[in-house]
Amino acid sequence: MKKSIFRLLIILGALIFFATGCGSVKPIYDKNGNPVYLEDVDYDKIFSNTDNYNGKFVKLKGKIFTAPEKSDGMIGFQMYTDVKKFEKDVVVYSSNDVGVKTDDYVELIGYISGTMEGKNAFGGSVTAPRIIATELKKSDYKNVVMPTIKEITFSDKTINQFGCIITVEKVEFAADETRVYVKAENKSGNEFNIYTYSAKVLQGSKQYDQNGNYDANYPELQSDLKPGVVSEGILVFPTMNQSAMKLIIGGSSGDWNIDINDYSFDLDIR
Repeated sequence: MKKSIFRLLIILGALIFFATGCGSVKPIYDKNGNPVYLEDVDYDKIFSNTDNYNGKFVKLKGKIFTAPEKSDGMIGFQMYTDVKKFEKDVVVYSSNDVGVKTDDYVELIGYISGTMEGKNAFGGSVTAPRIIATELKKSDYKNVVMPTIKEITFSDKTINQFGCIITVEKVEFAADETRVYVKAENKSGNEFNIYTYSAKVLQGSKQYDQNGNYDANYPELQSDLKPGVVSEGILVFPTMNQSAMKLIIGGSSGDWNIDINDYSFDLDIR
């Protein structure tokens, strides 16, 4: 978050906007009344040649980094569209207040309406494209930062050892991570210990260790389950091929007379 301190702060610009209105740029529609969208190849250009694309519609995802301001039925905020690098800031205005706040992830459709100007922490002049949102909704880290490229669900990947049960429900492939959805149930009369942090995926000659993703705040599979407890969570691994894999999760029972073998799942990816 250190980088955000040095990014543009356009709070004053937001107040000026609310005072002067946003009618100087009109949205562009085709002859059938449909929005005219910016071509995908031109998206990065709006940060350097914003005015060339005024009125055209864009679909954006991002993370809010200023406290939203409200005035005259409008809400305004700044967000990063490149959340990983804290870059490609835009200023968003919308008449649809969905209760967003700082650090929320959002998705929107809107049209380009010039730029907003402000000062950074060093007093330098900075600008950001202004987007008038026609649709705005809350989203989450996964959809904004790590969208799913491919998803595989399973209905028959359950292993039961003495009432200590683990099920693999789904695998999601993203550009920068692989997510495995796991459910654990303790139907035994003893504590069930799951070695979540040593879980591994084998794929061909490669082995992948779970590396987690603390920024995502995904649901966590609990490692110690009392009798009767059910836990569901996501195990996060590095990027890997969208092909067959073997997931291995260790475990043990509170009853030392019971030997729990590794839970080994052959996952067919098609």
